[in-house]
Amino acid sequence: MLTARAILAWLTSSPKDLVEDALPYAVLPEAAVTDLITTLAQAGAHQHADALLADLAVLGVRMPSPAKHRATLAEDTAVALELTQTAAQARYTLSMPDALCAAAARRLEAGLIAADLLTPLPDRSPASEPPS
Repeated sequence: MLTARAILAWLTSSPKDLVEDALPYAVLPEAAVTDLITTLAQAGAHQHADALLADLAVLGVRMPSPAKHRATLAEDTAVALELTQTAAQARYTLSMPDALCAAAARRLEAGLIAADLLTPLPDRSPASEPPS
Protein backbone atom coordinates (compact mmCIF):
# COMPACT_ATOMS: atom_id res chain seq x y z
CA MET A 1 0.00 0.00 0.00
CA LEU A 2 1.43 3.39 -0.95
CA THR A 3 0.55 6.85 0.27
CA ALA A 4 0.59 10.04 -1.77
CA ARG A 5 3.55 11.25 0.30
CA ALA A 6 5.51 8.10 -0.62
CA ILE A 7 4.93 8.82 -4.32
CA LEU A 8 5.92 12.47 -3.87
CA ALA A 9 9.06 11.49 -1.98
CA TRP A 10 9.92 8.99 -4.72
CA LEU A 11 9.52 11.71 -7.35
CA THR A 12 11.50 14.39 -5.53
CA SER A 13 14.20 12.84 -3.38
CA SER A 14 16.73 10.11 -2.86
CA PRO A 15 17.05 7.31 -1.93
CA LYS A 16 14.22 5.97 -4.05
CA ASP A 17 14.88 2.24 -3.70
CA LEU A 18 12.18 1.37 -1.15
CA VAL A 19 9.32 2.88 -3.15
CA GLU A 20 10.79 1.82 -6.49
CA ASP A 21 11.05 -1.80 -5.37
CA ALA A 22 7.43 -1.74 -4.18
CA LEU A 23 5.89 -0.22 -7.33
CA PRO A 24 5.18 -3.46 -9.22
CA TYR A 25 3.27 -4.82 -6.19
CA ALA A 26 1.78 -1.64 -4.78
CA VAL A 27 -1.75 -0.37 -4.42
CA LEU A 28 -2.49 3.35 -4.35
CA PRO A 29 -5.89 3.71 -2.64
CA GLU A 30 -8.39 6.27 -3.93
CA ALA A 31 -7.78 8.52 -0.91
CA ALA A 32 -4.08 8.60 -1.81
CA VAL A 33 -4.90 9.36 -5.46
CA THR A 34 -7.06 12.28 -4.32
CA ASP A 35 -4.32 13.48 -1.96
CA LEU A 36 -1.72 13.24 -4.72
CA ILE A 37 -3.90 15.19 -7.16
CA THR A 38 -4.63 17.83 -4.49
CA THR A 39 -0.91 18.24 -3.79
CA LEU A 40 -0.18 18.58 -7.51
CA ALA A 41 -2.98 21.15 -7.84
CA GLN A 42 -1.60 23.13 -4.89
CA ALA A 43 1.74 23.21 -6.72
CA GLY A 44 0.03 24.37 -9.91
CA ALA A 45 0.81 21.08 -11.65
CA HIS A 46 -2.64 19.44 -11.77
CA GLN A 47 -2.37 19.10 -15.57
CA HIS A 48 0.37 16.48 -15.00
CA ALA A 49 -1.74 14.30 -12.69
CA ASP A 50 -3.19 12.08 -15.41
CA ALA A 51 0.25 11.40 -16.93
CA LEU A 52 1.76 10.63 -13.53
CA LEU A 53 -1.03 8.20 -12.65
CA ALA A 54 -0.73 6.54 -16.08
CA ASP A 55 3.03 6.16 -15.54
CA LEU A 56 2.45 4.63 -12.11
CA ALA A 57 0.00 2.14 -13.64
CA VAL A 58 2.56 1.16 -16.29
CA LEU A 59 5.07 0.57 -13.47
CA GLY A 60 2.59 -1.86 -11.89
CA VAL A 61 0.83 0.27 -9.29
CA ARG A 62 -2.80 -0.76 -8.95
CA MET A 63 -5.42 1.93 -8.39
CA PRO A 64 -8.98 0.92 -7.55
CA SER A 65 -10.92 3.60 -9.45
CA PRO A 66 -11.18 4.04 -13.20
CA ALA A 67 -8.59 6.30 -14.79
CA LYS A 68 -11.04 7.96 -17.18
CA HIS A 69 -12.26 10.37 -14.48
CA ARG A 70 -8.87 11.44 -13.11
CA ALA A 71 -8.26 14.33 -15.52
CA THR A 72 -11.64 15.75 -14.53
CA LEU A 73 -10.77 15.25 -10.85
CA ALA A 74 -7.52 17.14 -11.36
CA GLU A 75 -9.32 20.10 -12.95
CA ASP A 76 -12.06 20.05 -10.30
CA THR A 77 -9.38 19.94 -7.59
CA ALA A 78 -7.66 23.01 -9.01
CA VAL A 79 -10.98 24.89 -9.09
CA ALA A 80 -11.84 23.67 -5.58
CA LEU A 81 -8.52 24.98 -4.24
CA GLU A 82 -9.27 28.37 -5.77
CA LEU A 83 -12.71 28.33 -4.15
CA THR A 84 -11.30 27.47 -0.71
CA GLN A 85 -8.71 30.25 -1.03
CA THR A 86 -11.34 32.78 -2.11
CA ALA A 87 -13.54 31.75 0.81
CA ALA A 88 -10.62 32.10 3.24
CA GLN A 89 -9.85 35.58 1.93
CA ALA A 90 -13.48 36.50 2.60
CA ARG A 91 -13.06 35.06 6.13
CA TYR A 92 -15.13 31.91 5.52
CA THR A 93 -14.21 28.25 5.82
CA LEU A 94 -15.06 26.06 2.84
CA SER A 95 -14.21 22.37 3.25
CA MET A 96 -12.37 20.65 0.43
CA PRO A 97 -15.14 18.05 -0.10
CA ASP A 98 -17.73 20.84 -0.40
CA ALA A 99 -15.43 22.79 -2.70
CA LEU A 100 -15.01 19.70 -4.91
CA CYS A 101 -18.80 19.37 -5.12
CA ALA A 102 -19.06 23.06 -6.04
CA ALA A 103 -16.35 22.65 -8.70
CA ALA A 104 -18.12 19.63 -10.21
CA ALA A 105 -21.43 21.51 -10.21
CA ARG A 106 -19.73 24.43 -11.95
CA ARG A 107 -18.15 22.16 -14.58
CA LEU A 108 -21.45 20.37 -15.23
CA GLU A 109 -23.41 23.64 -15.12
CA ALA A 110 -25.62 22.01 -12.50
CA GLY A 111 -27.26 23.39 -9.41
CA LEU A 112 -25.67 22.85 -6.02
CA ILE A 113 -27.64 22.10 -2.89
CA ALA A 114 -25.65 22.35 0.31
CA ALA A 115 -26.27 22.98 3.99
CA ASP A 116 -23.85 25.32 5.75
CA LEU A 117 -21.53 25.41 2.76
CA LEU A 118 -19.64 28.44 4.10
CA THR A 119 -18.87 28.81 7.77
CA PRO A 120 -17.65 32.19 9.07
CA LEU A 121 -14.17 32.05 10.56
CA PRO A 122 -14.09 32.85 14.28
CA ASP A 123 -13.26 36.44 15.14
CA ARG A 124 -9.63 36.51 16.31
CA SER A 125 -9.44 40.21 17.14
CA PRO A 126 -8.09 41.17 20.58
CA ALA A 127 -11.48 42.64 21.55
CA SER A 128 -13.17 39.25 21.06
CA GLU A 129 -10.81 37.37 23.38
CA PRO A 130 -11.87 36.84 27.00
CA PRO A 131 -9.86 38.79 29.58
CA SER A 132 -7.06 36.86 31.24
